[in-house]
Amino acid sequence: MVARFKQLKHEPKSFAAAEGDFIGVIMDGYTYNLAEKKYNEMLELEKTHIREKTDLRRYITMVRDLLLHMETLVPQMAKALEAAEELQELFKTQADNFDKLRLKLADIQEGVDAQGLKWRKAWITTNIDKSVQKLEEIKQAAVAFDRTAKVKVVEG
Repeated sequence: MVARFKQLKHEPKSFAAAEGDFIGVIMDGYTYNLAEKKYNEMLELEKTHIREKTDLRRYITMVRDLLLHMETLVPQMAKALEAAEELQELFKTQADNFDKLRLKLADIQEGVDAQGLKWRKAWITTNIDKSVQKLEEIKQAAVAFDRTAKVKVVEG
């Protein structure tokens, strides 16, 4: 810039022409500074974009892993729900049967004979065993569900 100014000073030009060239030099410097500032802003935006893209890839990976995990959990959850519904129905059926049994025993008024007692006792014991077995199946399904329901976040 100084060399350009010296060149203008030694040349035999009018004052207005020298002033115009000096303003041109100032404008060139301003334009260069503005371009440099915009370039630095662009670099910062690019760095931000790269960081956001990296974060987005990590989030997509986490969502994909979560969806795959849900695909394995849903069938086990369906089994657990089905077993719970069966158990609920079994308990409801047993409650109805116990109500019928109480009504029949109340109708007898004198109790039951030995043969009827054995039959009813066997029937009650069998249904209780079935209930315990269903409860054990539900417990096993719940344990299997709990074992696979742990979420693992993998960052990569």
